[in-house]
Amino acid sequence: MDNQNNSSTTLTKEQLMLEYNKKMINKRVYVTLKMGGYFGTVIDVVGSEHFKIKPDKGEDQVVEIFDVRSAD
Repeated sequence: MDNQNNSSTTLTKEQLMLEYNKKMINKRVYVTLKMGGYFGTVIDVVGSEHFKIKPDKGEDQVVEIFDVRSAD
């Protein structure tokens, strides 16, 4: 029975993270990479730890949330 309670608590935490991360949609960001980085715009949230980014140049990319910095 404890597992059921933990499962719903974890789900709630993930849902909260998703809602919080959705605030970044349409925000300008800088994506850090080992070999440099690039500017772009957050266009979607993919799970609780990834954003879909529209780079200023190039194709859309899914990146880890930890590699994204606000550029505003």
